Amino acid sequence: LNKQIQDLYKDNEKKQTAIDTGAKINVLKTKNKIEQNNQDIKRLEKKYEQAKAIYDEHGTILTLGGIIYVFTKKECLSLFGGAYDEYMDFLSPYTTNWEMIKYAIDQGMTKYNFYGISGKIHDKNDEMYGLYDFKRGFGGQVEEYVGEFDLVVNKLMFFAYDKAFTAFMNYRLNRAKKK
Repeated sequence: LNKQIQDLYKDNEKKQTAIDTGAKINVLKTKNKIEQNNQDIKRLEKKYEQAKAIYDEHGTILTLGGIIYVFTKKECLSLFGGAYDEYMDFLSPYTTNWEMIKYAIDQGMTKYNFYGISGKIHDKNDEMYGLYDFKRGFGGQVEEYVGEFDLVVNKLMFFAYDKAFTAFMNYRLNRAKKK
């Protein structure tokens, strides 16, 4: 960040010198570029202060998020992942997946499976569309599998479990709403 900031300051100095010496340049365009650089400097200085505060609090090692992977000979399956909301600006899911894609290629795997997405990939209003859009950003294609289903071998036990599970989830949901 410091190098980017210093480079912008140097660029501004060159541009201002060109204006001051009457060089054959588009002065308005050059002044606009200086202003854009100044805005970028402010943005980068803010990011630098945020990064410094994080460093001061956590030191050199900071867990941004993580992903659980499962490997077969030919496939890397990204089973489950998450990232801390306060560090989302660091884009750790992108970096982690990209590095694992490169690792999978190096290991001779022919498939990188991001695992589940919503079945409503054409509905941008679906709450899970963002997950699909994130995964789509890496390229590739959607493969549709059979999905999940329940094989009921004991109707009475299944009925009891289903009702108990529904009651438990409603309890947790109501408790979360009260907080």
